Amino acid sequence: MSKSSESTAPGAEPSQKPPVAESSSTGNGGSPPAPSKAKASSRPSHTCHWPGCPKEVAPKLWGCSYHWFKLLPTLRRNILAAYVPGKERTKKPSPEYLLAAQAAQTWIKTLQS
Repeated sequence: MSKSSESTAPGAEPSQKPPVAESSSTGNGGSPPAPSKAKASSRPSHTCHWPGCPKEVAPKLWGCSYHWFKLLPTLRRNILAAYVPGKERTKKPSPEYLLAAQAAQTWIKTLQS
């Protein structure tokens, strides 16, 4: 079998979006292996952006899978559309990402009132 038969679907571009959530199952579900404890302790922690959620998630993720899927689909799409790969390393999210994240926080507040 040739390498070309293993490529992405026609017209598909390599993914530039972050994974939307981490799996809570014990299997890796095709996900890359979890970082070693040495690596995890050398980087700052990043928690879910849902108010009060202490769950640690990868820096490229907005939040834990539970809270990510509680967001309206429109809010999730806007966050993903505004995501710029590497923002978690540069610590400089785009203005569009900040607006999308703020819209999610505003919506969350409406649930809590």
